Amino acid sequence: MLGIEEPDLEAVLGQLPERLLSRTTLVVPAVLESAAGRWWKGPMRLTGEGGGDSTQHGSLGVGRAEERAHRLLRHVGCDPVVLVGVDPLGIDGAWHARGTALDSAWSAQLNPFLTLATLEWRLGVQRREFHDAAMRRVRAFVAADRDAGLRVVDSGAGTVPEAMIMPMRDAIRRFGGAGRPLPVPRSVARPPSPAAAVEVRAPVRVTAMVVACAAAGGTGVPRSLESEFGGRPVLARTVARVASAPSVERIVVLSDDPASASAAVARAGPQRVPVEVEPAAVPLRGPESHAIAVSRLWCDSMWGGGIGGTTVFDEMLAPAALAAALEARRLDGALVVGGDWPLVLVDGGAGIEDVAGRFQAIGRRGIVFGDAPPGLSPCCAGIDALRSLAERGTGATVGAMAGLRGKWNYDLRGAPRWVVHAPFAARLATVRAIFDSPRAKVRLRRGIEPMLPEQGGARPGWAEIVAALERQHAALPTHVPQHVVVEACTGRFANGIASPHRYGTVQRRPMTPALMERILSQLGEARDVVVTFAGLGDPMRHPDLPTFVRMARESGVRAVHVRTELLAGAAELEALVAAGVDVVSVELHAACAHTYRQMMGFDRHDEALGNVRRLLDLRRAPEGMDRDLFGLPFVVPRMQRRGATVADLAPFWQEWGHLGTAVLESPPDAFLGDEVGARPDRLVDCSNPLRSQRRELWRRMKVFSDGSVPVAECDLAAVTSVASLERVGVLDAWREVVSRRRDIRRDEGTGAIELRTRSP
Repeated sequence: MLGIEEPDLEAVLGQLPERLLSRTTLVVPAVLESAAGRWWKGPMRLTGEGGGDSTQHGSLGVGRAEERAHRLLRHVGCDPVVLVGVDPLGIDGAWHARGTALDSAWSAQLNPFLTLATLEWRLGVQRREFHDAAMRRVRAFVAADRDAGLRVVDSGAGTVPEAMIMPMRDAIRRFGGAGRPLPVPRSVARPPSPAAAVEVRAPVRVTAMVVACAAAGGTGVPRSLESEFGGRPVLARTVARVASAPSVERIVVLSDDPASASAAVARAGPQRVPVEVEPAAVPLRGPESHAIAVSRLWCDSMWGGGIGGTTVFDEMLAPAALAAALEARRLDGALVVGGDWPLVLVDGGAGIEDVAGRFQAIGRRGIVFGDAPPGLSPCCAGIDALRSLAERGTGATVGAMAGLRGKWNYDLRGAPRWVVHAPFAARLATVRAIFDSPRAKVRLRRGIEPMLPEQGGARPGWAEIVAALERQHAALPTHVPQHVVVEACTGRFANGIASPHRYGTVQRRPMTPALMERILSQLGEARDVVVTFAGLGDPMRHPDLPTFVRMARESGVRAVHVRTELLAGAAELEALVAAGVDVVSVELHAACAHTYRQMMGFDRHDEALGNVRRLLDLRRAPEGMDRDLFGLPFVVPRMQRRGATVADLAPFWQEWGHLGTAVLESPPDAFLGDEVGARPDRLVDCSNPLRSQRRELWRRMKVFSDGSVPVAECDLAAVTSVASLERVGVLDAWREVVSRRRDIRRDEGTGAIELRTRSP
């Protein structure tokens, strides 16, 4: 039995498959019958909660959905009742047991700038006012059952002391019985209404806008829409795919190079619907595009999760140009895809038909999108929403409008009406189906081209696409790693709980400009590489850090991130910003001087806070645009979530949460050869799931300051080094690292310490 709260009714019922609805009985208060009937086609039983005319029905009593579900189960004779969805008590800001399906759903968004601890805390901020009272009521009815001689099994988080704690599998084996049907009365048939006799729906009709930026993709990667994919230009493949959708009545290709776009579209051949190429009234890539690209480069294989909550739709949308095109045609909205999205889904899997249908159902306003991997789900946008996005003021990104900027957590239990859920397996996939970077082109050509139809169409579907691309992600690398973590030096000021030097002194010679140039010169060809300066030491202790940042930008690296204690002078901060750093993570780990002293080992809290505020003032955003959303560098305050900082979690979030970039993270692991420095902490574990950590390791390589490359990112003492970049190339070293990690996964399992990340 699934308990659904009223606010989640539309989101949950609207996503369930028809075959499930037809075989399941819905128990719902009579006052919600008409609302539920829009999605529910199976049997329905009405109860009397809610007052009014519903009082003629029997009532399950007051309380939340899980309480009423429990009463119904007892009423029909269930014993024991197994609890599988009761959350923990919110202890330490953790609200869910680890290892659940929710972990899997969230793991598809986690990246260096969005952690499980952050998602849990944001969720707790929203639920704190009601959760404790609800949990007390749950414990009360469990205690009453126990006193009555009835059994209750907790197969969820194990946080109900009065219940018997037992895994779900064991509970089914022990209590499952022979599968006798329960003596439940037949559902009362609802009298058919005249309107229900013949269901008439207005056909879905939508104009599709294809945003065809000629020079670069959504993450700023240089590419051409005339590149061949399946024997035709990728733009032609995209147009043919969109044209096969029954709901599309016209396609408008919005281009900043109409001549080349027209030539590419002509190679698509005749289509079912008219296709027009229109020059964009304003540039498709505005001055804010670089900030959006920076926010997305760290998670480009996820539909959401960008710094500040940006999404793949922020990469692609050109709101000012789209709004102008819609206004010229007197349209109130359109379906929008990128010109390099040749695999956008048509029917099923949160594709064109699903998204267009939802857009029409809510009145063709706002933003509606699907949550399949990047390039598979389109979005629909109303003209008013596009005008708001074009202003680029506060909240003017798709992610911010959808509430992803610290207000709403994407999970399995429900979603706002603007999100169309893809199948669960598709939501968990972290692949990129956009034909932009050389890396992505190789994967799509090898994995997808053999199954492409000659004339375009709706095939292949999401299952074939996801499976093929996941196989390509697991193949031996053809390019350098997408994320390179460079240790500039081993020295840092901190020597407290948060310092890696608490495991002992480790010294290596600092990175030299010559070695740095040798490494960076090999990264530009891939066009999608990002670099992080972090490691055992604080990179700001290295005098050449601004030079290294500038060298990285000049070599073709797409974005540069520095992780630091930020204990430096004003001149050093200004030099770092002037060099072109894109993201600065600040290891604060405290919200007061006392905790800072514990975590860092000295009392420089005021200096660190002053430097964070100075760095915020140094951010630069295009004129008239929101500095928190589009100001670079992004400033990311970080705090370890551990026993020493538990009292500071709330004030830390109150101080920095409004930025939309603050991160809570679990204490890191450390690997010292035969010894593993585990997390010696009393708090509930909120580290990123192992699945998420492994995914990061398949795209990330660490380089020590002396040029050695370890297999284990948690390795502090270089005991797992397999190559030196002074002697071998970056690609050769990366292939060796990937090969060793595969061997470890095969021999020691997926939980090996070598397959965990040091930082998120």
